[in-house]
Amino acid sequence: MNTREKFIATAERLADQRGPRGFGLDAVLSEVGVSKTTFYKYFDSKDELSAEVVNQCTEQLINEIREEFAQRFGNEPKACLSNLLPIWLRKIREKHWNGCLFSKYCHAYPDDKEALFAVARAFPRAVRSTIVQLSRDSGAADPERLARQLTIVLQGAATFGFMFKDEEQATCEADAHALMKQLVESAVGGPA
Repeated sequence: MNTREKFIATAERLADQRGPRGFGLDAVLSEVGVSKTTFYKYFDSKDELSAEVVNQCTEQLINEIREEFAQRFGNEPKACLSNLLPIWLRKIREKHWNGCLFSKYCHAYPDDKEALFAVARAFPRAVRSTIVQLSRDSGAADPERLARQLTIVLQGAATFGFMFKDEEQATCEADAHALMKQLVESAVGGPA
């Protein structure tokens, strides 16, 4: 791992553990073991580093989900939509985040005039864009509406899962998965 990658990995971990505003540049420098001079060779500010963390996490997670769709379901958009929830939750858990990193950034930077607010919203927009395209490809009459509904269920299940890591989590996830399948069947027709 090169120095730039160490900065990004450290900032991601610290943002997850302490929240995006819960650590300063000095904490990153201390953990990476370099000076501010070295940091500024790679980034102009902590905000730029944070934006890179969110951008890389967004790109990586979306690509991983799309790759799994392609491997498991090929060219079957309806199957992708119906099985999005378990793949989404597993991919997020594989990151070992203590909650949704993207939600943490949205909460930490709630002012839409802050650059990091827009950056943090890129992930849910990328997810929704993927779902809209799958909805169109599935033949949904109103792909935007279906994508909105599925995104709400997806985010709700993920949030609930992080809050209740016990037997309630499994029940909620099963209910959310069934609800997503019903929404897809209703919008596209036939069993998912």
